[in-house]
Amino acid sequence: RELISERTREAMQHMKAQGVRLGVAPYGYRHSQRLDDKGRRILEPVEQEQAVIRQVAAWRSDGSDFKAIAARLQAQGLLSRRGRPWTPSVISLILEREGHHQRSRFHKTPSPAIVCDPD
Repeated sequence: RELISERTREAMQHMKAQGVRLGVAPYGYRHSQRLDDKGRRILEPVEQEQAVIRQVAAWRSDGSDFKAIAARLQAQGLLSRRGRPWTPSVISLILEREGHHQRSRFHKTPSPAIVCDPD
């Protein structure tokens, strides 16, 4: 068992080092059936979720804080992909990933925005 666990852990670390996205697609995207040149599935935007992201970004640019944005989403009956209420931290992470927000609390370097080919 330990050998299997070690091999799995090493394989996962190798894939992550190669830039392979592990796990589910981030909010606003889904894995398409198309493959890139390395055989990995390409992320494609989910229009309904992208509309939520655009609305959240607009509210944020108008000066709303993350807690107020979460409350507005809840008031509209919009839940996260998993069917849970939105939290300020999740909203912050999504906006950071999309390039609409920089988290400076711990002076972390923001990750680059995900760019999908709309074709």
